[in-house]
Amino acid sequence: DLVTARVAVESVRPDQIRAENAVRLANNELKRVIGVPFDTSIVLADSLSYHPVEIPLDVAVQAGLESRGDLIAAREEVELFSELVDVQKSEAYPTLSLLLNLNRRASSEELWPEDRDSTQSATAALTLDVPIFDGRRNQGQTLQARADHVAASERMHALERDVELQVLDAWQSVQAAAEGVIATRATLDLAQRAYDIATVRFRSGLSTQLELDDPEQDVIEAQVNAAEALYLHMLARAILVHAMGEI
Repeated sequence: DLVTARVAVESVRPDQIRAENAVRLANNELKRVIGVPFDTSIVLADSLSYHPVEIPLDVAVQAGLESRGDLIAAREEVELFSELVDVQKSEAYPTLSLLLNLNRRASSEELWPEDRDSTQSATAALTLDVPIFDGRRNQGQTLQARADHVAASERMHALERDVELQVLDAWQSVQAAAEGVIATRATLDLAQRAYDIATVRFRSGLSTQLELDDPEQDVIEAQVNAAEALYLHMLARAILVHAMGEI
């Protein structure tokens, strides 16, 4: 039994080394993201917790279509190109211009001369400019503006479809992660009950320490799976919130 226990300990030591290294790498990545020196000590004040997401799919999709900054920018781009089309089309319209000019001259050295020492004149001009032929330059520029508007509209619609797909994938991932949390919790409860029974048998002298190790290992594995399920659910929830444009 002692040899078997030692073999079991040595067999899990590589997993322990990999887990400890993963913790160090995660701490380094966290420090890099938040911008603190790598030699700073970090103590996490919170813990993994389960918060169900009860938002309906249609509400989540609508929120993404309304709040995503990239979609808002795409819609403003479409409006801009639409206005540019109208501006370019107006270049082919007749132009009516009115020019008024008023001149007043004084032949006195005084700062405020008298009216009898001043002369004034006024002119007015009305001009009508009718474009007749410009080598189809304006027509080509108008077609280009319309093409730019259509391209911007297609980009906007494609982005809307991408946002809908991103929200749908994120929402479904949250639902799957929530099912994983429930399943791992149920498994953990069963493993804990089996370990409690094995502990009673061991204390009653009906089993050995080696027989107690297997239920204990099952509890540890179930706890790891439950923690990983909580992490995946929190990650999926953060991705959903980001896809909805709330952060």
